[in-house]
Amino acid sequence: MAKTWVIVVGHSPTDLNVGLDDNLILAFANEYKFCVTSGDPDDFDPPLPTGQDFNAGEVWPANGNVAVAKSTGTIGWDHLNKGASCEPAKLGGGHSIIIGG
Repeated sequence: MAKTWVIVVGHSPTDLNVGLDDNLILAFANEYKFCVTSGDPDDFDPPLPTGQDFNAGEVWPANGNVAVAKSTGTIGWDHLNKGASCEPAKLGGGHSIIIGG
């Protein structure tokens, strides 16, 4: 049975292990830009929202939807202040989502 995982961007654990067909929701504690630093955002359906800005309290995907893990792999991610660019020099990449690991 698929599990639903919620990452609270700004207050999340370093690594999250999810299974294939598990669901993912991103919740934003503050205004942030979400950046994928490694791996493939398309491992989820819909793809992870790399480079998108979010307001405090906003969730992704919107409207009560979830992203479903469709491929095994590891996705590195980080968050920056809203409006920043996802330049490698600015990113720490200290978080990862491990699918099927």
